[in-house]
Amino acid sequence: MTNIYWPVYKNLESETLDLTYNIHIDDNQLNVYSSKISDLILRSAIEIESLSKELYLLNGGEEKTNLRFDDAIKLLNNLWLLESKKIIISSINCFQTEKILTPFEKKEKKLNGKLTYSWNNSYQNLKHDRAKSLSFGSVKYLFEIMSALFILNLYHRNEIIEYRTGNGESNLLHTIDSKLFSIKVH
Repeated sequence: MTNIYWPVYKNLESETLDLTYNIHIDDNQLNVYSSKISDLILRSAIEIESLSKELYLLNGGEEKTNLRFDDAIKLLNNLWLLESKKIIISSINCFQTEKILTPFEKKEKKLNGKLTYSWNNSYQNLKHDRAKSLSFGSVKYLFEIMSALFILNLYHRNEIIEYRTGNGESNLLHTIDSKLFSIKVH
């Protein structure tokens, strides 16, 4: 099976990394927003929608007409505990205090008061009313959605990471061909 998702992720990651040369990524800049960042968020969300549906079907999900990506992610969360997965921002151009992201943890309220993923809140607001939601196209949301897409791509790649250390360490960081994120392998 050809992996059409990883090259697209790498392109989005490259464009995100380019931004880190234009914006000094630290705690004071996380709310910086722009049309370019909004575009990256929307493109990442399209990938998440498609990839989550494919992973859903590959992992026992029931074939449906009009499958919603929310339903796909729900099944994937049940299988893999996505809500507990942590991604580490490891880019040399990122200086924010909080470098550990949990993109599948529902921690932000939608307009109706229900909790959702912060990246999904950004995506839905930008998609449905971009003019009133420009601030949802921010660095903070970009890192959240990119980390969610990174996780789904890791599951789609379905690679086994050999873990061996000579000094008895119990874990290590692994970049898995990313210049933006790392994961902790246990």
